[in-house]
Amino acid sequence: MGTIVQEYGPIYGEAVNGTVSGRPNGSVYIPEYNTITLSSGNDMIQVRNINGYRVELQYGRVVAVAQDLASYIKLALYDDAALTTEICHNWYPAGGFNYDVTYLRLGTIADPTDITSGGTYYAVAFLMNNGEAIATSDVLEVEAL
Repeated sequence: MGTIVQEYGPIYGEAVNGTVSGRPNGSVYIPEYNTITLSSGNDMIQVRNINGYRVELQYGRVVAVAQDLASYIKLALYDDAALTTEICHNWYPAGGFNYDVTYLRLGTIADPTDITSGGTYYAVAFLMNNGEAIATSDVLEVEAL
């Protein structure tokens, strides 16, 4: 009887030629820490009330690094620096961790008088997972248009 020689491929997780078997596109980078930053895109960051009810953060940039691709972002606006009174918030989906746009939607408010022109407000971004904040950005003081 003859001998059949059949090569057995790499085991899941075993490195072969710089990639890891069983992972899409080879190795998947997993960062050491969960982080999130909220900053001004061009040295001016403001909130504005659109149509009386929709609030947007003008010239904002959010960058998140997550250990779990199922993490998501909560962007919120508060009327105090201690972050005790939330005015509105909005969710950004998993995987879309880098937002650098002219307007970031902060959410919808029930009462348009919650945002007054010239008023000072506080924006913060949270990296969320399973309903819990796993990283928090610095708080940005913003002025309402």
